[in-house]
Amino acid sequence: MKIGIFSDTHFGFAEGTEREKESFENARRALQVCLEQEVDAILLPGDIFDRTIPSQETWREAFWALAPVKKSSTSVSALRVKKGIQESLHLHHTPIIGIHGNHEFRGKRFAGTLDVLEKSELVLYVHAGYIALQKGNERVIIHGMGGVPEKKARDALKVYNPVPLPGKKNILVLHQSYKELLPFDDDMIASLSFSDLPKGFDLIINGHFHELLEQDIDGVKFLIPGSTVITQMKQSEAQHPKCVCILDTDTMQYERIEIPGQKKLLFETIEFESAHPEEILAKVHETLERLLSAHTGDKPLVKIRLKGTLAKGVSSGDVVLTKTVARFKEKGIITVQRKFTEDSFKKKVEELRQQQQERKSISSMGLAVLEKNLAETAFSDSLEVKELFSLLEKGNVDAALELVTKKKPTS
Repeated sequence: MKIGIFSDTHFGFAEGTEREKESFENARRALQVCLEQEVDAILLPGDIFDRTIPSQETWREAFWALAPVKKSSTSVSALRVKKGIQESLHLHHTPIIGIHGNHEFRGKRFAGTLDVLEKSELVLYVHAGYIALQKGNERVIIHGMGGVPEKKARDALKVYNPVPLPGKKNILVLHQSYKELLPFDDDMIASLSFSDLPKGFDLIINGHFHELLEQDIDGVKFLIPGSTVITQMKQSEAQHPKCVCILDTDTMQYERIEIPGQKKLLFETIEFESAHPEEILAKVHETLERLLSAHTGDKPLVKIRLKGTLAKGVSSGDVVLTKTVARFKEKGIITVQRKFTEDSFKKKVEELRQQQQERKSISSMGLAVLEKNLAETAFSDSLEVKELFSLLEKGNVDAALELVTKKKPTS
């Protein structure tokens, strides 16, 4: 079989802004790529919607984005299994199989966006179960668990305990964070580690993260397809366009195809030292003019990151960029991020650093004096000088005396 994979469409992202149509347009283009590749099924690993309860306008555009799938045909049959109960699924077109993400999680008692999409016959919803796809003699099993609160994810995965079916191709679809992919360890942010992932699957697909990642984990392929829309405007997203993955289940290899028509992100960092507002305004204007004059095609996204220090007496609020950015609003969708360290703060940091260095220097001098004095005694070879100095530095005189009296002088 051929299976199309794209994730995190975030329908409704930037609603009410200039970018409000982007999530729907990119998802529709991603879907069109899959249909042109004549895939047998499509996988959506969560965060199909940006909000737990979307607006009516978002629902209208979401149905428009997914509607082309209804014009397709299929030669695949499907069976859903959950808690030992089997359900035959009647397919009228290429099946889209989805799980809910953290943006869509509402708990067991409430209907969510995936329930509505299933009722509309656009998406087959799987959570803590699997859908078996069959085409001719080939069977591919799509196991899925939607996003759950991170602190419960490890326990939830243990309870779900997906087991690959022998003799079949088994794909596991998740939507969670992992400790290895985050800069710090916090169970509220991620309780799962790669070591918690179940074994024996041919492929594990994970949503949630917005940048493409391919990794081998204990012999199992782990794929994060990334989002179809730029939401955070990171520098890495400027370097790697959004794409669709087309999986061949015979070889378990996939091809990446860029989503056509997506907006380009232009990203640049500008550094300053003791800068005045007029200097910053001039540099931002020059940078915008250079980036946008070199760009061809549709109106791009532009992110400029300002960092460094401001001149004495200047605060970040004194740097007013409204007029400068407005001059280019017809050419790009512009965001400016400030990461300034004000001069007064920088001086305080330097003073603290210098005090720390001075304290270290005094300590070093004290240790050198002690070592010199002990060298003239019979204890020079037997005493742990650094340990003794540390005790004296902390005021633990009794412990220092005890250390000295326990040591036997060398003869």
